[in-house]
Amino acid sequence: MANGIDVIQNLRVFGVESVGDELRVDIYGSADCVCGSLLYRFDDPVERQERLDLLRSWRDQATLVTYVRRHDAGALLDERSLVQDALNRGA
Repeated sequence: MANGIDVIQNLRVFGVESVGDELRVDIYGSADCVCGSLLYRFDDPVERQERLDLLRSWRDQATLVTYVRRHDAGALLDERSLVQDALNRGA
């Protein structure tokens, strides 16, 4: 962990489960052979469904994602899409 931030790249989502207000996301991959589960809680059902749909699309399309964690908060993101979007806006 550098400067209190964990970054793990090249992960794949292989499972997503929705139970109540929680989403359980199973991930694997990276150069360090990571395998584990993340638990997210969304009180807003619309936001929860949007996140569920996104996570399932990453799973179904085998999108490589990055996990970023700082202190008690963590997030998965499609780093390649973020960079590509930023480059397209600058063009």
